[in-house]
Amino acid sequence: MYGYNQSLCEDLVAAKISPNFTEAEHAVSQDTSKWLFYQTVLFSLPSAVVTLLMGIYGDRYGRRVPLIMPLFGQALGVYETVYT
Repeated sequence: MYGYNQSLCEDLVAAKISPNFTEAEHAVSQDTSKWLFYQTVLFSLPSAVVTLLMGIYGDRYGRRVPLIMPLFGQALGVYETVYT
């Protein structure tokens, strides 16, 4: 993807210093930061929408369901982490 050779990539993974290490590390770090930003935004948007909808639901029908639903989501996340 970046046009670097195999030995430089292995040095990056092993965190060894080589002549082109800082340039390559900077390029990879910039790309990684960009993708982590996209991931954070994409994971946050559904939460914001669901929070607004659950607030409306809680105002109309009571707060019990909106307060219990995150427990099921957390349990599902723990299950996914443990069993996958």
